[in-house]
Amino acid sequence: MTIAHYGPSPNPLEDWHTLLESPPERIAIDTETVSINDITLLGVGLCSDGDNGFYISHEDPEFGDVVDIILQNPYTSKVYHNAPFDLRVLRAYEADITNIDDTLLMARLLPEPVATLEDLAFWVGRQTNSMRTLMDAFRVSKASELPFEVLAEKCCRDSIVTRALYDYYASNIDMDYYHWLRPMISIFNRISRQGLKLDQDRLQELNKYYLQKVSLYRQLCTAQGVNPASPQQVGYYLASRGNFLPLSKKGSQLVTDDEHLIKLKDPMSHVILNFRHHSKMESTYIRPFLGLARAYTTLRMDGRTGRANSTKAGQDQPDRNLQNIPKQAERGDAPSIRGAFIPDNGVFTKLDQSQGELRVLAELSQDQAMIDIFLANEDIHGYVQQRTGLTRTLAKNLNFGLMYGGDVQTIADFLHWTNLSLVEELLARHRTMFPRAWEWLEDQEKLGLSQGYVTTRRGRKMLLPVEQGEKHMRNCARNYPIQGTAFECMVDLMTEPTIIEHLDITRLQVHDELIMDGVVVVEDMKLNPTETSKEGHPVYDVRERMAWLSGFYLPLQVQYVERWG
Repeated sequence: MTIAHYGPSPNPLEDWHTLLESPPERIAIDTETVSINDITLLGVGLCSDGDNGFYISHEDPEFGDVVDIILQNPYTSKVYHNAPFDLRVLRAYEADITNIDDTLLMARLLPEPVATLEDLAFWVGRQTNSMRTLMDAFRVSKASELPFEVLAEKCCRDSIVTRALYDYYASNIDMDYYHWLRPMISIFNRISRQGLKLDQDRLQELNKYYLQKVSLYRQLCTAQGVNPASPQQVGYYLASRGNFLPLSKKGSQLVTDDEHLIKLKDPMSHVILNFRHHSKMESTYIRPFLGLARAYTTLRMDGRTGRANSTKAGQDQPDRNLQNIPKQAERGDAPSIRGAFIPDNGVFTKLDQSQGELRVLAELSQDQAMIDIFLANEDIHGYVQQRTGLTRTLAKNLNFGLMYGGDVQTIADFLHWTNLSLVEELLARHRTMFPRAWEWLEDQEKLGLSQGYVTTRRGRKMLLPVEQGEKHMRNCARNYPIQGTAFECMVDLMTEPTIIEHLDITRLQVHDELIMDGVVVVEDMKLNPTETSKEGHPVYDVRERMAWLSGFYLPLQVQYVERWG
C-alpha cells in the first residue's frame, strides 16, 4: 500500500476518491524527497480541509492521477510552504505554477520571527516533527530510509499544517499586498527553469587562469612555511611577523577573516588574501559549471525584505546561486566570469532600473538635492566626486556605504581608509550635500530601535534582526526600507503586462536588472494610448511609462550585449 491517511475522517477512502473526482478550490501540498541534497521525489502530501491529510508515493499507480487532476490543475490553488523548493522538486512533473500560494511568503509579511513549519504549527493548534528529528530517532541519514508509515504521517501532518496556516494568515496579514506580490511566485519559477547557456571554452580558460593563480600564491605561502588554507596557521604566522590580530570570541584562535587581514600592511597578508580570492573564484564560480550545457538557479523572495535571491536546490542538482556571480571579479588580466554566460539567440537585452536604491532613498527621504539630480538624469556618483575630490569608485562606495551603516568606522572600512578624522570630514561634507537623506536615515535608526521593525514605501513591515546586536540592527533599519522598496519597484516592472509577455525569454533577475535572451526593443513594446503620465498628460513613450511605474522617476536603461559579463 503506497497511499496513507492521517486525520479524524471516518471514511478516508471515500474522501480520497472525492478528492480526485472533484478537485477542491484550494489544497495544500507537501513534497518529500530522498534527502536535503538529493531532491528526487518520494511522494506528496495533500490536504484540502486542514484536518485530514493524504500521502501518496510517486510509485503508486494513482500518482499519475494526482499529477493530472491536482498538480497540473490551473483551477485549483496549490498551497505550499516554501513554494520555490516544492516547485523545483515537481518540475519534472510539469506541475502548474500559475495558481500558487505560499504560507512561508505569507508568514514573512508579519513583523515577527519566521520559524520552521513545526514551530508555526503551534499557531493553528497542530503538531508536526522536523525531518531531522525523525531521522535521528530512527538513526537514518536519508528520508528514504524511514519506514513508510513514518514518512507518510510526517508528510500528511505537514500538509495539514500548511492548509491550516493559509487560513490563519489570510486573517492576519494584508491580503491586498499579498495578492499583489503573489504573481512573483510564478514569475520567478518560470525564469528559474529556463537557465542560461554556458560557454565551456570560456569556462576552461577561466579554470586554467585561476588554478595557475592559486598555485602561485600557494607556493609563495608554502615557501614561508604556512598553509594559506589554514586559518590557524595563517593567524600564527602573521602574529609571528609582528601583526596584531584579535582573538576569536571563544579565545581559541586569532581572527583571520578578510576584514582584518585587509587592514594589515604586511605584504604576506595580501598574498594570503589573493590566494583566498582566486581559490574562491575557481571553486565557487567556475568549477561547478564545468561540463554543463546550462546554468540553473532557484529564484525566491528573501525573508525579511522580499528582495529576490538565487539559491541552489541541492548539491546533486545543477542549480547554483547565479546572482552572486561576481560582476567585477577580474583582477589584472583575468577574463570575465560572467562572460561565460551567453545567450541562445546571440544577444542579451539587459533592462536596468538605473541606480535603483539611491533613487529609492531620494524618494523615501524626499531629499530635494537627490531628486533634482535624478530628474535631470545626472550621475550622482559624479556629483559627489566633483565635490569631494574622490575617485568615482570611492564616491560610489561613499554613497552606498551611507545606506548600509553611517558611522565613521563603517564608512572607513567601506572605503578601506584608516584615517578616521579624514572620514569624519568627508561625511560632514556629504551631509551638507544631502541633508534630508541623512536625517531620514538617522530617523529610521531611531524608529527601528523603538518598534523593532521598519516599513517599505508600500507598507510592508520588516522585522529587524535584534539577535545580531544593536549596530547591525541600526544598519538594517537604514537599509531594509530601501532594499524592500527597490524590490517592490522591480515587482512593478516584472508584473507589467508588456514585460510578462517576454517572460519566456527572461533568463535572470539580479538586483535592479532583468536579463532577456534576444533583442527586445523597448520602444516597440505595446502601449495603451489612454495612459497618462504623473502630470496627467497622455503617454506615448514606453520608457516614460516604465520610468513612472512605481509612482516616482526610476528610468529603465537598455543595453544589448553578446555575453552577460
